[in-house]
Amino acid sequence: MNDVERRALIAKVPHVRNLLGAVFNYDWDLDHEDAEAAYASVFDDLGAEARAEYEREAQVLARELTSATEVQEFLNLVGSGLAPSLHLGVPLADWPRSLVRRIQQSK
Repeated sequence: MNDVERRALIAKVPHVRNLLGAVFNYDWDLDHEDAEAAYASVFDDLGAEARAEYEREAQVLARELTSATEVQEFLNLVGSGLAPSLHLGVPLADWPRSLVRRIQQSK
């Protein structure tokens, strides 16, 4: 995936981009006990429509980001401090699918 493709992907996922760049900024751990608490602060009180939008965007990422390298490049480009393997115990390549599952759990 080249930079143009990555930027097009970012444009398709504005809510998830905001989650990763704002909630999971580089010092997110000062505001949240752990990554699950950060997820909970966003997902657990969403209405059905907003949750569906997050889920749709996460599914786009799950389709588009199929390797650890692509996931890491995406996280870097959106300015995220989230390290899925370290903070969630999820391999980089599996993170997009785990994000879909986490959003679905908050229903």
